[in-house]
Amino acid sequence: MASDRLPIKEVSISGVQLLLMQVVEYYLHTREKNPNVRITQALKTADISADKNQNHKHKQPASTSNTSHDVNGDELSHDKLIPDAQDRELKYDDAKLRLEAIGYDIGQRLVELISVDKDRFDNELDTVKFVCKDFWETAFGKQIDLLKTNRRGLYVLQDSNFKYTCNVSVNDGQESRTIEEFTVFPCGLVCGALHRLGMKCRVTADVTTHPKVWFSVQVLS
Repeated sequence: MASDRLPIKEVSISGVQLLLMQVVEYYLHTREKNPNVRITQALKTADISADKNQNHKHKQPASTSNTSHDVNGDELSHDKLIPDAQDRELKYDDAKLRLEAIGYDIGQRLVELISVDKDRFDNELDTVKFVCKDFWETAFGKQIDLLKTNRRGLYVLQDSNFKYTCNVSVNDGQESRTIEEFTVFPCGLVCGALHRLGMKCRVTADVTTHPKVWFSVQVLS
């Protein structure tokens, strides 16, 4: 009797997908789902207060404090709103770097396990080919579909149905940015693996043709 259970590899990939979704949510969106909402509401509140003060200035003395209160009752200032937005953006970028660093560390450890019996690679191209085949299959459940290079330190890897993002649900109007967030950790994985194999590089991802994902590996001199 045929078993209805999914193959072990498919179960493992699904588990990694779910874990990655939780990690991205934790690192990038735990505190505020939409950090701009609070700022927008505060600006509207401040503008309404300013209009009221202008219309009734003959009844009320002008205030020297340019402040308002948001829906939570917190005092807000026009001078602080924009710096707060910039601070949130900096924290967001820092969270992405930490997430990529986690992937980098895991990538180094993983490539050590699967390359322990391999001879030292002769050149960059052999190193990238190993990552496209052995490492990619171990980390992402399949091999790379296409590898391109300009032979001047740039390698482009195409995964036509990237397992880590193919089932990601996104909101209308925010698709490319949301999916891109789920490539931060994999970029770290690939970068860490290549660094451990002696290839100093920077790895980025292009998700504009999702579910196809293009990974660019730029060798650093």
